[in-house]
Amino acid sequence: MVDYLWGFCGQYAMKDGRLPVGFLSNNDITGGNSGSPVINARGQLIGTAFDGNWEAMSGDIYFEPNIQRTISVDIRYTLFIIDKYAGAGHLVKEMTLVKEPVKPIKKPEITMPPAEVIEEKVEATH
Repeated sequence: MVDYLWGFCGQYAMKDGRLPVGFLSNNDITGGNSGSPVINARGQLIGTAFDGNWEAMSGDIYFEPNIQRTISVDIRYTLFIIDKYAGAGHLVKEMTLVKEPVKPIKKPEITMPPAEVIEEKVEATH
């Protein structure tokens, strides 16, 4: 987190004034994926993949979600750099930025049919 720029990060900062720079995820990446978009469950761009941990190297053969990590740049930091450092705020003004807090998406409930139905289907297949 960038917190030494307190108050300077403007619209890109969180409510407490800190600006996230990067985050980890268990997305599966491989060589050549640097710069790929990282998208949340709502289809919103939240970052850009740029590297993986050492364990991610085996991802070309087998994906291990418990140990493989993707290192990404937070999109808020990217927008901050485009606006404040590169002086290209006019590009940011052309974008539609989502600024409200993200509400969790409810997972659909998975229901199992009664055991009798399962048994009937199994018997029907034999």
